[in-house]
Amino acid sequence: MSNAVSPEFFGLLRTPVVKGRIFDLRDQLGGKPVAIVSESLAKEYLSDGDPVGQEIRVVGLSSTSPWFTIVGVVGDWKHMEWDARWVASPTVFRPLAQDPTADGSIGVRSEGNLAGLPRAISEQIKSVDPLIPNYAIETLDSRLEKMRAYPRFRAFIVSFFALTALAIAAVGLHGTLTQFVSRRAPEFGLRRAIGARTANLFWLVAGHGGIPVVGGLVAGALAAAVVVRLAVSLFEGFQLWNPARLVWSVVLLLAVAAIAIAPPARRAASVDPMTVLREE
Repeated sequence: MSNAVSPEFFGLLRTPVVKGRIFDLRDQLGGKPVAIVSESLAKEYLSDGDPVGQEIRVVGLSSTSPWFTIVGVVGDWKHMEWDARWVASPTVFRPLAQDPTADGSIGVRSEGNLAGLPRAISEQIKSVDPLIPNYAIETLDSRLEKMRAYPRFRAFIVSFFALTALAIAAVGLHGTLTQFVSRRAPEFGLRRAIGARTANLFWLVAGHGGIPVVGGLVAGALAAAVVVRLAVSLFEGFQLWNPARLVWSVVLLLAVAAIAIAPPARRAASVDPMTVLREE
């Protein structure tokens, strides 16, 4: 990525200068082409030796793009990847004074109430040249909100379907165990009659429903580890493994399973042996 900027740009966005200098009056139109590079670009392409003083050429900038002498290294900018991660962007900054025809934006730092700021900026631009378009005035926060809109929408859709699947699984587990208890009510009554305790019947039903759940969680965790390894091998820089999230997911699934299992288990544990035997 390449941008033409003024010397005040780095101070405006509080971008730290790691090495060298920023642009100054020496960097005028017709002078020696110079550039400032981001720290990630220096580490990736200029790792052998001090990047300040080396030359770099921006391919695609123009058919006759010159070689730029690096005069400084600044902190990284970041951009949002498709998976909503912020990653460093290798960037080349050129002096705006050496490329006055480049497309650009005006940045303003302000404190306090921002309500009237867009109008004030627009009036100042019109006072310089009424023909300059200035319809895209927005705050940095609003631009970030636009960038986050799609990842948030995607996360909402995924969460909705995940919660729907979890609810269907919980209803299915509850219904299966309810039918299981209903069919085996005589057996539970007989067990109570010959001395089985309430806890024994409760854990009998809980185990009938809980063992498949635990087995599924173990299989799912192993499958997730395999899928993550495959994704990491296919996409460089892809990061998905998060032990904390995995643990919380397992805890949530266990909690939902316990809520679905508890009512049928309590029903089995409270079977009245006399009522069941009388019905038989």
